[in-house]
Amino acid sequence: MADINYYRLQSGYATEYGTFVGVSWICVFALYVAGVRTMSGTLMTLGMLMFCVLPVVPFYFARRFRQQLPDGVTVGYGRAYWFSLMMLVYASLLTAAGEFAYFKWMDNGAMLAALHHMIETPLAVQTYREMGMADTLKMMQTVLKDLSTLTAFDIAVSLFNQNIMFSFLMALPAALFARKSGPSTNQ
Repeated sequence: MADINYYRLQSGYATEYGTFVGVSWICVFALYVAGVRTMSGTLMTLGMLMFCVLPVVPFYFARRFRQQLPDGVTVGYGRAYWFSLMMLVYASLLTAAGEFAYFKWMDNGAMLAALHHMIETPLAVQTYREMGMADTLKMMQTVLKDLSTLTAFDIAVSLFNQNIMFSFLMALPAALFARKSGPSTNQ
């Protein structure tokens, strides 16, 4: 009976906290996309800074999960990992849905066009040539050309797969924050 309640509790918190993590990932994505589309250095920088800080969010929610558990409940590393992984998978699903919606109904190729424009400016071309990176510039142009052939679904699935791989790795240290040992017998 206690295990059933624990699993319901774990699933509920994983869904709730995964929603918060997913919404924060969508906000970072939106900031970065807005920065690229408007060529706003401030928005791109803010998006990249938030991207660097974002890995802290799952740790915070894993710790909060541990604090929400009733007294006397012990959560080993395996269960803590499972909770952290479920939370991050829920976040990945929500983020993929947001990215799909963006690329399907809002983007209309503007993101790739902005990136293409960014590397095609005379200053960028000159800079790449002066740095001896003309081959890198050609490769980036080829990659952007190949990306333009992908559908919104393909892009969203690709980003979802990356987020799932990130989730498996991020859940390893996050589980350290979610595990909880039993009551201490030392007095």
